[in-house]
Amino acid sequence: MATAAAALLLAGCAVSNPTLTSPDETPGWDDEIRELRESATTDLERLILEDGRISDEELAATEDAFRSCTARAGFEVSELQPGGGYTIDGPFTDDGPPALHACEASFNRTSGQYWVMARNPAGIDEAELMITCLVRAGVLDPDVTRSEYVDSLGSTPLTPGAPEFARCNAEPTTAYVE
Repeated sequence: MATAAAALLLAGCAVSNPTLTSPDETPGWDDEIRELRESATTDLERLILEDGRISDEELAATEDAFRSCTARAGFEVSELQPGGGYTIDGPFTDDGPPALHACEASFNRTSGQYWVMARNPAGIDEAELMITCLVRAGVLDPDVTRSEYVDSLGSTPLTPGAPEFARCNAEPTTAYVE
């Protein structure tokens, strides 16, 4: 059994309904949605991304399509996790079969964007969002620059295993708010 995760490092935070009601409410996501539409490889992706938002129902359709696609490639998705992660079983090889990669790419584009938008509905720059949270957590100096933050990713305390980093990654706008 192998566990795969969406392209973005996201913890599983539960969101009741991250659906945005109009493109005007997605100030930080217009460019990303346009890029995803341009790189879409399935009709379902293009349809979902057409209006600039991803509803709960569209996420469910993406998950269903992912399960069907992986089954045709000889794999079984045994668990889909909030945040975009999943557990998948099947005949893995060193580089994985191209059919599975195609399923994952399509799924990760749409599902990944859904969870990113749920986690950060205002579309704030991810580095700035994390810096602000990690300053609140007391692990970064308030004067740290975006460049210093990016250069330090992967070093303590900016590793996925560090508790403050993990919590900020899971709930960047609400963690360490008193």
